[in-house]
Amino acid sequence: MLVGVNSLVSEIPHIIKMRNDMSKEIKPLVELGRGGLVMVGGPGVPAKNFGELMSWIKTNPGKVSYASYTPGTVSHVIGLQLNKAAGLDMTHVGYKGSTPALTDVVGGHVPLMFDGMATSLPMIKSGKIKAFAVSTPKRSPLLPEVPTFAELGYPQLETVAWMGLWVKPDVPAAMQNSIREELSKSLSADYRRVGEVLKSIDFKPE
Repeated sequence: MLVGVNSLVSEIPHIIKMRNDMSKEIKPLVELGRGGLVMVGGPGVPAKNFGELMSWIKTNPGKVSYASYTPGTVSHVIGLQLNKAAGLDMTHVGYKGSTPALTDVVGGHVPLMFDGMATSLPMIKSGKIKAFAVSTPKRSPLLPEVPTFAELGYPQLETVAWMGLWVKPDVPAAMQNSIREELSKSLSADYRRVGEVLKSIDFKPE
């Protein structure tokens, strides 16, 4: 089993040469949650809100860059969309994962990044980075003070990714159904029980 995002089959195979066809190697079984991206900036960014950020970028043409957690993913593309929509010329810097990208944002090597909320949230809460906007249709309950791109006049930047439980297609159908049913019940009742449910299921082949 694997817990991963939808880009495993929707984006990554189109930008990275892979030995296997992921659409045939794994199949989504249960959606565990949905989330969008958050535009964050390092401590050296002299802006307190999105409006100030746009002004700063425009007064520094060709000098502002943004990081993505992987080139070609939505984390990269959304920056290009903002460039086009707002008349900016930010330069993209691609990384292999959120952790090295966020490390460089905190360290001031690249000022901005479009990242998943799950990985950025701890640094936002600790004050190491600033959040300027989120890509979700509505404000996130995790960051209720951060406006959406749609609120700020950029509805074309609205995007949502989902995280799910994936399995190998050859996992017995009865086992797949059992996992799906039990996790669906658990998610409806209490997200905190997901780990308990996984531990309680007997995954030994019949």
